[in-house]
Amino acid sequence: MCWGACWGRGGFGITYLGWDAALDRRVAVKEYYPHDQVVRSAHESLAVTRIAGASAEGFETGRNKFLEEARALAKMSKQPCVVDVYDKPFEENGTAYIVMEYVEGISLSRLAEECGGRIEPDELFEMVEPLLRALAELHEEGIIHRDVTPDNVLLENGQIRLIDFGCARAGTRGTREMTVMLKDGYAPVEQYNNWGQGTWTDVYSLCATLYKALTGVTPPLSVERSPVDELVPPSQLGVDLGLQREEAILRGLRVKPGRRYRTMDALWEALYGDPSPVKKSRWHLAERLNQPA
Repeated sequence: MCWGACWGRGGFGITYLGWDAALDRRVAVKEYYPHDQVVRSAHESLAVTRIAGASAEGFETGRNKFLEEARALAKMSKQPCVVDVYDKPFEENGTAYIVMEYVEGISLSRLAEECGGRIEPDELFEMVEPLLRALAELHEEGIIHRDVTPDNVLLENGQIRLIDFGCARAGTRGTREMTVMLKDGYAPVEQYNNWGQGTWTDVYSLCATLYKALTGVTPPLSVERSPVDELVPPSQLGVDLGLQREEAILRGLRVKPGRRYRTMDALWEALYGDPSPVKKSRWHLAERLNQPA
C-alpha cells in the first residue's frame, strides 16, 4: 500500500489518494488529523505532534471513536450508497487510518452547475431516495455522518454515493475554531456549539444539501439565523417542488434541533409519503420475531 497525493482536507481528517499494489486499484486513505489538536513537520517525520495546550485525552478519545466508526462502517459494505472500507483500520505515525474505496463520480454540486445551477425537483428526489435509505441504515448502526454536503454526495454510473466518513468529532478548543472546520450553510448550530449531535444533525445537513441543489442558493449560516431567519422558501426562488416537500425541507432546516425531524425515516416519509423502506424492514423483522416494532 502506498499513498501520497492529498485528495481532501477537513477539520478532523485528511484524505489521500492511494494505490493498493496487491489488488492493483486506487483507494482513498483517511487519516485522523484534528487540526486544532495536532501538527506535523512533513519534511522531518510523518508522525503527528500534539499542539501545546491540546488535550491528550481528547485526541485519544477522538482517535478511538474514529477507529470504532470505521469498523462499524465496514459492516455496511452491502449498502450500495455507502463507500466501502477495505481491510482493517490501523494505527501509525501516532494517529489512525482508514483505507476506503475510491469513488470516481460527479458531485452533486458539480452536477447542479452543469444543469445551470439547479437540479429539477423530480430528478433530484428520485436520485437521492437511496441516499436517505442509506443514512437511515447508518443511523441504525449508530453512525452519524456529520458532513453531508453537495461535495460529499457523488453520482457514479447513475448510483448515488456518500463519501468522506470519519470526520466531525468534537474539538477541544471552543466554538471559534469549530466554525473554521465546518462547512458553512450545511452545518447545524449543534455542530458549532459542540453539543447535542445526533441523527437530526444529518437531517439538517441533508436538507441543506437538497435546498442548495434545488435553488442554487446556499442556506444562511445556521448560527446567524436567529432571531431573524432569512432562509427563503424554495417556492419564492422559483422552484416548484410541491407544498409537502417544501414544508419537509424547511422543517428539516429548522435551527432548533428539537423542531426538526428527529430521524431520517421521518424525513423520508415527509418527502415520499409512505413509511421508509428501512422502517418497513424493521416492521417485517418484528413480525417474524413476534415483537413490537
